[in-house]
Amino acid sequence: MRPPEVCCSPVTCAHLLSNRVLPRQVDPQALAQYLHFGHAVHPRGWLRGVRQVEPGELIEWEDGRLRHTKYFAWQYGASTRTQPRRHGRRRVRHKLAESVASQLVADVPLGSFLSGGLDSATVTGFAQQARRPSGDAVRSFTVRFGTPDFDESARARAAARDLGTTHTEIDGQQLRFDREFVDQFIGALGEPFADTSPRGVSPLPRSPTAHQGCAERRRRG
Repeated sequence: MRPPEVCCSPVTCAHLLSNRVLPRQVDPQALAQYLHFGHAVHPRGWLRGVRQVEPGELIEWEDGRLRHTKYFAWQYGASTRTQPRRHGRRRVRHKLAESVASQLVADVPLGSFLSGGLDSATVTGFAQQARRPSGDAVRSFTVRFGTPDFDESARARAAARDLGTTHTEIDGQQLRFDREFVDQFIGALGEPFADTSPRGVSPLPRSPTAHQGCAERRRRG
């Protein structure tokens, strides 16, 4: 006998598990993807028979019917036109600058997490470039860990110096990593996720040093 079809729109796995109509069976392919990639790849979900909504996908439920449509999809293909390499560099730089600048519109102080890697340094650099005409430097933050394998504070400090940001280092040893924090941290992820990078970002909003930096910026403004 085929089980009845159920349509629900949860946000996290916790919401899914709270619905006792759904079968509590782990999807073995999602588990295999997690062990290989560190996360389940959409549209596969963690529970058997549950799928994720894909990027650019629209889900409509009407009159007992579920309809899937795509309103946007990336188109990858080789270009028949040959452009000089410098043209490609200029275009990528323009698009990155435009994208970062569009995210700086806010009515609260903004900060940038600077890990010392290429991605965060690039985003912070374009943010600083967008703020330069106003003379307002971007506030950058990094968490300093005592474990050398996780500590990138020296590289983050060097990047902040080169970019000219107002940099703040937060001592990871003074942050809370008790059971309450771990439960909140895991719950915020929503589902199993093997990348360790959120561990360095998630304590920032709870750091008194970060709040003090934002308060000082408000007073100056």
